[in-house]
Amino acid sequence: MADAPTLVVDDLHTHFFTKEGVAKAVNGVSFSVNKGEIMGLVGESGSGKTVTGFSIIGLVDPPGRVISGQVLFNGENLVTANQERLRHLRGNRLAMIFQDPMMTLNPVLRIDTQMIETVFAHDKTVSKVEARQRPDGTRGTGLFDLLNAGKECIALDFRHDEDRRSLGRLLEAADIVIEGFRPRVMENLGIFPEAWLEQGEGRVWLSISGYGRTGPGRNWIAFGDDAAVAGGAATVVEGFEDSPVFCGDAIADPVGGLYAAIAVMAAWNSGLGHVIDVALREAIGHAVAGPGLDLGEEPRVVPSSVGGSEWALLTSEGLREIAEPRARMASSKGSAVDEDGRRLRTEFSL
Repeated sequence: MADAPTLVVDDLHTHFFTKEGVAKAVNGVSFSVNKGEIMGLVGESGSGKTVTGFSIIGLVDPPGRVISGQVLFNGENLVTANQERLRHLRGNRLAMIFQDPMMTLNPVLRIDTQMIETVFAHDKTVSKVEARQRPDGTRGTGLFDLLNAGKECIALDFRHDEDRRSLGRLLEAADIVIEGFRPRVMENLGIFPEAWLEQGEGRVWLSISGYGRTGPGRNWIAFGDDAAVAGGAATVVEGFEDSPVFCGDAIADPVGGLYAAIAVMAAWNSGLGHVIDVALREAIGHAVAGPGLDLGEEPRVVPSSVGGSEWALLTSEGLREIAEPRARMASSKGSAVDEDGRRLRTEFSL
């Protein structure tokens, strides 16, 4: 017997009631999507594609409303669900990637604030596991607080069998695992992402390394600086000076992190299991080779007074206003290992 479709849209009608009359943006749309299936909705501009998406996840604002039809997600009718239930599902089991960046994030709030808020809104716990013999070297600094605020931290000694079993129990409870080791580190602990993936539905394992999980460089040590140079970042500034110059402090780390975040969000929202392999060198290589924004032959960041801003980018087409650089501040202190360690050991029977 075949499984029921994950999503069923049945005779959906969404109308907008305006002074000029009723606009029938969605008028009798029906389709179904099975688990693991990808469906494309094609139509000209204004045909109702976006409003169909809004109708499915309950984001149609007045004067519009869904007037009839059903949207069944795993058998649950979302049309009749209350807002509290929809908020629980949105960003957790259902999501929409908006085509307009201004509709994606609140422009008056920091991006990290909104990402953290989304995680906490769905009662997700983010746990950081450190090796007791090699703790995070940034502990006690503002950088540690910036990167780890809101996380629970625990230190384990991987030389001891009991702590290795504790790591296994934490992994069993995890929906998403992010690890930044060379591949052989996890293999030496007897942990293999592909095997972990089979133990639960929809899990995501993200591996971030300098040169990827496969190939001759899989166990090479890498830092953000040398991985960036290996990926070709130095060529971006070559020609602006007599020789290649320093092109950003550990720039491969944030660039690789952006690629990783996009991949994890897409994988999680698909509901399918994925092992994601992000190599810092390849992330930089793709960013450097991408089309990007045409800034002219010799772009320069210069002081200016364009539109009231003191920062602008000087290009072959003139000055382009940019935001003033700002130092990022941590929203709170990073957690102490011992405090969270005791709680996590109790919760997961470690």
